[in-house]
Amino acid sequence: MHGLFSFICDQLIIFISFFTCITNSNGVGTANITCSANITLTASYSNVSDTANVTYSNVYFLDECSTNNTSQYNTTWCYRYENTMPSLTFSSQTNGYTFGRNTSKDTFSGYIIPNCQGLDNIKIRMKVKLNNTSSDAYNQFAIGMSDSTYNAYNTAFSIFRIRGDNKADIVESEGHETTVSSSISVRNAWRYVEIAKSGSSVTFKVYDDNLSQLTTKTHTLYFSYTNPYFFFALNNNTSNTKYIKEIKVEPIS
Repeated sequence: MHGLFSFICDQLIIFISFFTCITNSNGVGTANITCSANITLTASYSNVSDTANVTYSNVYFLDECSTNNTSQYNTTWCYRYENTMPSLTFSSQTNGYTFGRNTSKDTFSGYIIPNCQGLDNIKIRMKVKLNNTSSDAYNQFAIGMSDSTYNAYNTAFSIFRIRGDNKADIVESEGHETTVSSSISVRNAWRYVEIAKSGSSVTFKVYDDNLSQLTTKTHTLYFSYTNPYFFFALNNNTSNTKYIKEIKVEPIS
């Protein structure tokens, strides 16, 4: 974590913790400080000092979805059909986002997760509810990766998904599908969907609302990615909606 700590006075040399800096013509001194834990910084000159408390956060991206932050999802991902942007709206009833289709075409589309393109050794977890009480195989939620924001037919992408017919599986472009669980309770209930990527290996897990693990599979990616986007997506071939909370991207510890 990098932070800036400024101290205003005359044109002087200022000591900030174990760092020194020289103020500019406006009397502002700035130091770049790296920390790996919560710290208190103190800037001093003569008998004058000031402090700042810095809280360390070891995450790449965090959106609790408890307020309307949908504007930060400004890049879409889609497969087969361009311009199939799904809806993403804040719901005060669920204190989360409502995620729904805008086309009936049998295609995947979704949103790029900010601040994590090209990262490796990362874990992505989201809380999701598939809102349907009867079986619907097309009511799907997935976390995925691809080197492109648009994938034409039969181009490389990988998604890790849960489905409204109580199944979990992995799909990599056309013709590469891996079953994770053919009987998993995910329909009409809050579930956590998580992937942890390290090189070509991805561990896919699904948890219940209390973070008790329901299923897991470690999978070797069929495709290699050089600078992947990471996204969350749905299948547009259903009118059933999805609800989303707690989007978190962090290093694998």
